[in-house]
Amino acid sequence: MNTKHLTVLLKPASGLCQLACRYCFYKDLGAAGAVTQNVMQPGTVDALIKLVADNLAKDGHVTFAFQGGEPLLAGVEFYKKIFSRVQEAGLDATYLFQTNGICLCTSESGDTFIQLFKEHHCIIGLSVDGDRILHDANRVDAKGNGTFDLVMQAYKKMTNVGIEVNFLTVLSKKVLSHPKQLYNFYKKSGIKYVQLIPCLPPLNETNQESTRARRDLLAPFWIQFYDLWRQDFQNGRPPFEVREFYAIFRALQGNPTDTCIFPGKCSPQLIVEADGSLYPCDFYVLPQYRTGSVFTDTLEDTLHAEGMLRFAKEIPPLPIQCQRCAYKGLCSGGCRRMRHIWHPDWDDCPMKLFLNHICNY
Repeated sequence: MNTKHLTVLLKPASGLCQLACRYCFYKDLGAAGAVTQNVMQPGTVDALIKLVADNLAKDGHVTFAFQGGEPLLAGVEFYKKIFSRVQEAGLDATYLFQTNGICLCTSESGDTFIQLFKEHHCIIGLSVDGDRILHDANRVDAKGNGTFDLVMQAYKKMTNVGIEVNFLTVLSKKVLSHPKQLYNFYKKSGIKYVQLIPCLPPLNETNQESTRARRDLLAPFWIQFYDLWRQDFQNGRPPFEVREFYAIFRALQGNPTDTCIFPGKCSPQLIVEADGSLYPCDFYVLPQYRTGSVFTDTLEDTLHAEGMLRFAKEIPPLPIQCQRCAYKGLCSGGCRRMRHIWHPDWDDCPMKLFLNHICNY
């Protein structure tokens, strides 16, 4: 199997994290025995690089995306080894990191990390939930203290040396209640690219009064945030790029997107846990969906693994309301986690309300 483009999402520190975010779904995966609390070992790195090299075309490109937990807890030497092994294998690679930024300000290796990011042209996704009030409502350390100042310190350290930094914001109940406050923070920060990720509850939770995103708040948030964003364009002040908005625009034009929301299909991913186990989706790192190991399986094996087949088989069917929706061809029901949790009745689908608003323009 030789592919031209391959994306590998690694969890080199698995569920390890120095924060105690109030909405962290990784705690639930850990309780289910799905994730470890270990750092990826050198032998696992070697097996992974070989797996990639064996399946990538000679003129192909691989994107390594590091997430967690907190991926920087794997340590500087781990990433030096990754970069070295990739170069030795002759792979054309791009490196993406999703980090809370704390290590860059509180550890002795912080400056070394920044040097590595700069040297290897890494793109950094920084987890920021808005200004101090919004961010510190949920993103706290083990003692319950807010982390906004440290995160913004990390942001400044990276941008000062020319590293490309994007913001990822989790749309918790708190954030959804203040779209203008979040928008003004983005503008003031000077950020160029943001992702707005709805806060998912654990797989078995339906409590809408928790910190999780509420479907009755989603459409009002998106509509008001979009109107502020669009108004700046109309006034000649183009603001930051919003991944979700551009995905909708591309989908409306009939072009493929890089998000799972459109066109509502679960495309198999290559998720690599710290122990080398493979999974089809970041939200379903569970034993029943394990598709193999970097030590024993090829990419072809993972596509036909029992865990992959179970993952595909358990995708819930579209309800009748969605089948009749004018936007079925656009989103096809969206992410299966959103479909299962937020739209049990489908009478107030936030995506439908938001798409109506956009298309009315």
